[in-house]
Amino acid sequence: MNQNLLNVIIVDDDELVVKSLQRVLQSESYYLWATTSAKKALSLLASQETAVIVSDHRMSEMTGIELLEKAKNISPATVRILLTGYADVEVAQESVNRCGVYKLLFKPWNDQELKGTIISAIGLFKHLKEKNRLVNESQLLNKRNQELTELNVFLQDSVDKGKLQIQKLTAEKPRPENTMNLRATLPRPESMRHQPGPNSHVDDRLLYLG
Repeated sequence: MNQNLLNVIIVDDDELVVKSLQRVLQSESYYLWATTSAKKALSLLASQETAVIVSDHRMSEMTGIELLEKAKNISPATVRILLTGYADVEVAQESVNRCGVYKLLFKPWNDQELKGTIISAIGLFKHLKEKNRLVNESQLLNKRNQELTELNVFLQDSVDKGKLQIQKLTAEKPRPENTMNLRATLPRPESMRHQPGPNSHVDDRLLYLG
C-alpha cells in the first residue's frame, strides 16, 4: 500500500455490488476500501484520513443518509457521495440537508460518471484541506503578531516608567550650590575657633593660650 495515496471508502450491504464497485473503481491515484458493513466503514473513517466515502442508501444496518450523517460528524472534511436506486427528490433533499452530500448518484450507475465524480471529489478534498491549512497558518500568524504587539506595549510601558523614575530621582538630588551653602552653615570644630594668625595681637594670643 502506497502511504501517499488518499483513501476512498465504499459501502454497500450487497456483496455483489461491492465487488462490482471494486472492479470499476480500482485506481492508482487512490486506495480503495470496500465493505458491506456500515459500522466497519465508520470504524475505518475514524482510524484514518479519508478523502471520499461512497454509500448505498438502502442498507440493513442503517440507511446511507444515516451513515453519511455519522461520517460527517466523525470526519467533516471527507467528501460524501450517496448511491440510491430510487430517483426520489425527497431522498436527494434529505441527503443534502442532513449529510451535506457532494453528489447523489443513481443505480445502475454510469462507470465513467462514477469514476469522474470520485476524482472530482478527491480534488475538492485536497482543495479544502489546503484552504484549512492556510487558514490555520493565518490564525497562528495573527496570534503571534498579537503576542508581539502586547509584548511591545509592555516593554514600552516599562521604559516609560523607568524614565519617570529617573526624572524623579534627578529632581530630588541636591544641586552643587545647595551643597556649598549647606557646608557654609555647618558649625566649625572647636579647634578651628580663635586660631591666632601670624600677625595676631598679643591679647588675642593670650586669649587663645588662656
